[in-house]
Amino acid sequence: MASRNKATRWICLTINSPPTQRRLEARAGDGTLQRARRMLPFDYQEFPPSPALAGHVRCYWRGVSRLAPGEAPPPQRVLPDGCTDIVLHLADAGHALRSAQVVGTMTRPLTFSLAETSEHLGIRFHPGCAAALFGVSAGELTDRSAELDALWAGECASEQLAGKRSLDARLRWLERQLLRRLDRVAGTALLAKRVAALIRETGGRLRIDELTARTGCTRQYLGRVFAEHLGVSPKHYARIERFVQLAKRVDRTPAAGWADLAAEHGYYDQAHLIHEFREFTGLAPETYLATEAG
Repeated sequence: MASRNKATRWICLTINSPPTQRRLEARAGDGTLQRARRMLPFDYQEFPPSPALAGHVRCYWRGVSRLAPGEAPPPQRVLPDGCTDIVLHLADAGHALRSAQVVGTMTRPLTFSLAETSEHLGIRFHPGCAAALFGVSAGELTDRSAELDALWAGECASEQLAGKRSLDARLRWLERQLLRRLDRVAGTALLAKRVAALIRETGGRLRIDELTARTGCTRQYLGRVFAEHLGVSPKHYARIERFVQLAKRVDRTPAAGWADLAAEHGYYDQAHLIHEFREFTGLAPETYLATEAG
């Protein structure tokens, strides 16, 4: 398993990007990154997107497995975070492309095992942005994945990406495709993005009646907008964001009492927190602390 040292470390990546070379820094050590590093036994890095895409893309990321030859990979767990990702599965030290997929909003944990040698390159979108960029209803991708070729028909995405031999070249190709489609993130997509940001800023504790008052939209209209652009309802997205904040808190202070955490994060009581925790992790809180936290 990855190291449980919670000290902040900076991982520097150098990516060639015309017209100049960019030196990008990825921080590994805050709650979100520590959880990702812990739950996946590979070196995990996040780094900033192109400035032109920063309003729509949360980060680029890369993960490389570090299993020893013959070592049996333990089951791994990825938790919901409200985002949609492009995920490239690579082989041969990152030179060969195995698959290019779009993974939609997750409402439950994903468990899987890694191969002995495995590398992934990803682009994570801000909630509300991805569906318009792929020309699909987000609901079609909820708890599902789709081949990038199917969503960007005519682009020969897998063929194009397979022909690139570096992380930078693949990212630059994906950037060009996204930049060509930025004008699609308009109208209700921008509304979904703005409302999702409001929910995230409050740690998922913004009530739906407060949300309708602040946006001037009815509950029913916001429900349709979220179904189209996030694949879940505003209430469900708020539950995911509240859980994300809770998980970060548990990672930072695993000794905190569950009753105190329930009050801090706006759960009705400890039983409510435990029910939500089980839904989004597949584990009881104490089991999570014993096997995943730290």
